Amino acid sequence: MIKSLYQKTTVCAPKIERSFSKNFPKIITKINGQLIDNAVFFTLQCPLLIISDKKSQILRYDSNLLNVPNQNNTPLVISLKNYVMRRICEIKLHKNLTPTITFNDVFSKCRLGKVSHDQQYNARNVIIKFLEHLKGQKFITDFEVKKRGNTIYGVTFVF
Repeated sequence: MIKSLYQKTTVCAPKIERSFSKNFPKIITKINGQLIDNAVFFTLQCPLLIISDKKSQILRYDSNLLNVPNQNNTPLVISLKNYVMRRICEIKLHKNLTPTITFNDVFSKCRLGKVSHDQQYNARNVIIKFLEHLKGQKFITDFEVKKRGNTIYGVTFVF
């Protein structure tokens, strides 16, 4: 028997039935002396997680890949690294995507559209340093910085 600290509610130990579903059993329990049988207890994973995993919508990578030596983890740097990592994983997972990231897309996704050229330059350097780290960790084989004239506009990956 469990007593709640915040409400005067007493919950008895649940009796689990397998009538609802194999993965999601139905719980029959008493709350304040009344029989409650419409609660669902998830014994395995969340159903959305199971469906997303089967449809290859979940991207998995080692979090140590985000630890770049000699780089401060400011909120801007973290959002840039997370976006680039997510994009690389999507490209690896779905071969029909083009293996190119444009810096304009990165800036718009990380809400850096109307910042100074110096901040964009620093963000590009963070991304290039992060990609060099991923290359050193053998997560990507190589990358190439794309230019239009003197302007750097994107990065293409080789897996």
